[in-house]
Amino acid sequence: MSSLEDVYEQWQNNAEFRALFKIDPDKALKSVKLELNAGDFAKINVLINRKNQDSDSDELDKRISK
Repeated sequence: MSSLEDVYEQWQNNAEFRALFKIDPDKALKSVKLELNAGDFAKINVLINRKNQDSDSDELDKRISK
């Protein structure tokens, strides 16, 4: 099982992953051979849904840059 840290690392270092992740998180995770448990996947989906609702705010980018 992968961790959210693994996802954050891909997000920071892999622009292709980041673009796909915004469209289809599950497909993006599979493309880099990451697998999250249901709880972590739900957390990621909440962040993506927030981003899609407010295009001026990219919550995941904000969390990573801290």
